Amino acid sequence: MGGLHYETCDETLKKYFSSFGNVESVQVMYNRETNKSRGFGFVNFDSETAVAKVLQNRMHNIDNKSVEVKRAVPKADAPPGKVER
Repeated sequence: MGGLHYETCDETLKKYFSSFGNVESVQVMYNRETNKSRGFGFVNFDSETAVAKVLQNRMHNIDNKSVEVKRAVPKADAPPGKVER
């Protein structure tokens, strides 16, 4: 997902996405040097059904900010010059 509020943390995302299904893991990505959020992260579910429910809406409101969700694509599978998050 992208467009996260800089204060959104793993626990907030886990709580939000738990309403769609069982969350296996959550990770907000941080800048190693500044330890500030990079504005995107990942959520892993234990079922494809949960993923399908999340993807029914491209935009979700988390911490009063519109967050875009999409299926993560490994860098090796992304089209040249474009990296999906």
